[in-house]
Amino acid sequence: MRVKLPLAKRYPFETPLSIRVNDLNYGNHLSNDRFLTLAHEARMRFFALLGYKETDFAGEDLIMSDAAQMFLAEGFWGQEIVIQIAVGDIYSLGFDLHYRFLRPEDQQEMARIKTALLCYNYQAQKLVRLPKEAAEKLEKYQGF
Repeated sequence: MRVKLPLAKRYPFETPLSIRVNDLNYGNHLSNDRFLTLAHEARMRFFALLGYKETDFAGEDLIMSDAAQMFLAEGFWGQEIVIQIAVGDIYSLGFDLHYRFLRPEDQQEMARIKTALLCYNYQAQKLVRLPKEAAEKLEKYQGF
């Protein structure tokens, strides 16, 4: 069964990126594992907009608990792409991010990714609650 990820009603954050030569696979197109790497870059830019980092998310660290990818179109070296982000569910320990990859030249959707991020205390090796301040900021970027 194929993974199916919903399209958000809105993607309040977006950032442009270029496909680099090291993003290509043996088929000479954007590699499946590089989609996650590019999503990570977009996520870091989104967090910076909020005033956070993965290692200081309103005082807590983040850990990724899962990721799902849905591939829709190829990307090639030198192409400009746009990665859009919408916040999905927000829960007591973390939140979901939904990413949409687009080629601006033709608005072709290339991929959708969903990641679940949890607040985690690496020293204690346990999950911790999502800070209220962070939850309130994330709510403004919900797309569903």
